[in-house]
Amino acid sequence: MVAASAPSAARAEPPAGVLAPPAPPAPPAARPAAEAPADAPPVLLPPKPDTLAQPPDTLEFEPVRDGIITGLGATFWVLEETVLKQSFAPDRCRWCDRDGDGANTLNGVDQRVRDWLVWDNADAADTASNVTAYVVSPIVAFGMAALAAGREGRLHEWRENSLEVLEAMVIASAASKVTKAAFARKRPYAHFRTDQTQPEDPDENESFTSGHTTLAFSLAVAGGTVASIRGYKTAPWVWAIGLTAAAATGYFRIAADKHYVTDVLGGAATGAAIGWAVPWFLGRRDLPEGESPPPAPSPLIELRDGGAILGVTFVH
Repeated sequence: MVAASAPSAARAEPPAGVLAPPAPPAPPAARPAAEAPADAPPVLLPPKPDTLAQPPDTLEFEPVRDGIITGLGATFWVLEETVLKQSFAPDRCRWCDRDGDGANTLNGVDQRVRDWLVWDNADAADTASNVTAYVVSPIVAFGMAALAAGREGRLHEWRENSLEVLEAMVIASAASKVTKAAFARKRPYAHFRTDQTQPEDPDENESFTSGHTTLAFSLAVAGGTVASIRGYKTAPWVWAIGLTAAAATGYFRIAADKHYVTDVLGGAATGAAIGWAVPWFLGRRDLPEGESPPPAPSPLIELRDGGAILGVTFVH
């Protein structure tokens, strides 16, 4: 009797000369994803959830009203600085800081701040104030408006932002010209000149308020107000950088012996008030309840030919 062998888990080798059975077929490979037909419609990818929030207000520059205001203000400013300067500027001081006998009556605050801050090289401080007022402040106001809008995909708002800032700047500058003519205050360098019999230059009697400071603060505050109304996340930086440039302008005007500290403070108050009021009262629009501002352009990505990106455009 032949004993039965125990079953083995291992597969027995076939006898010599006998072909092994074929191996079981491999499992089928995963089918490739179906390619999108050539005429598939483009797919609009929605913006991220954090970009859907819109500010509660918007800005609107009205071409007729605001254009006329800006144009008239700019025309007056340019004419007063050029062909009308000699005729518009006061010939004599009305705020002279001297009594009838010629004794100095300048207030103690202006006197002490001037003594502390005036540079030996007043011309260098004058140049620095021109740079901060007429170069740095405009670059910061208009450039930061574009940068703040662009960082949030809303660069299309830059034009109206800039027009609001420009309108505030020309109104503030024109107001400063009127204030200078009305007060006719003698500038500090002329007040402390040794030879008081020297012929007066009409520009010597335009100390109050500081036009450079008025312009710089109108730019800084208008730019910051626009950024805040729009709800830009970088609005605090717009405020901080703009106000720093404006404050530097005021300091340099004192260091150049062109203005007293009260002139600078008056210019800062005028520029800041107009810089805030113009975009807030003339430009800001309250949206009706339930209505959102026009959305920023969204990317329209065309997915065709198996998912390949064939083009990216922007639509409103």
